[in-house]
Amino acid sequence: MPDSKDEILKQLADMKFSLPGGQAGIAFEYFLERPGKEVHHDDVVPWIIGMYQTRMGKACRDPDRAIRKLHDMGLLIKVSKGIYCFDPSKVVNNELFDFDETTKTAVKDRDGWKCVICGKGLAEGVELQVDHIKPRSKGGDGSLDNGQTLCGSHNYRKKDLDQISLGADMFKRLKKLSERDQATNEEAKKVADFCSRVLEIYAEFGFDD
Repeated sequence: MPDSKDEILKQLADMKFSLPGGQAGIAFEYFLERPGKEVHHDDVVPWIIGMYQTRMGKACRDPDRAIRKLHDMGLLIKVSKGIYCFDPSKVVNNELFDFDETTKTAVKDRDGWKCVICGKGLAEGVELQVDHIKPRSKGGDGSLDNGQTLCGSHNYRKKDLDQISLGADMFKRLKKLSERDQATNEEAKKVADFCSRVLEIYAEFGFDD
């Protein structure tokens, strides 16, 4: 591990990191002072809020998002729930695996310019985003096959739930709606039965929590 802050910053520059500004930049300052230390969410968040207020003269809207951004960039390791560590020897520049504009357009074209989960698109006035199916933090690349179109709402939820849990949640909702409509829609029972089978597979593999 580099011995000083200057050495750490030089390492990150050599790795072509573009260090963030704003909330995420302030959050990174906290971790930069504590390389190799496990930091609890409840300790860093008040510091981010206070420092942002002092420097910017306004409230910090989403300190949790700032921490997630550092993790998504590859700067932080998530040790366990709510605990992060900045270990300079283990950083990975995930920005190098982001989608370029050509790939983003190709993903949206393939998905019909609609969210693959809820089916909403530009016609409904929703913001469409291209998401990594396998997250960059877990080695996902910026290829067409690893991209999917999500609305802003489902992309945000995926970050909290992860891809597998989000899928289970979607099938649970669809099953409930289908069971409600069975009396008036003959296809609804088939859909409900299909969802039940899928959820049984989730349970079989332990992904139903």
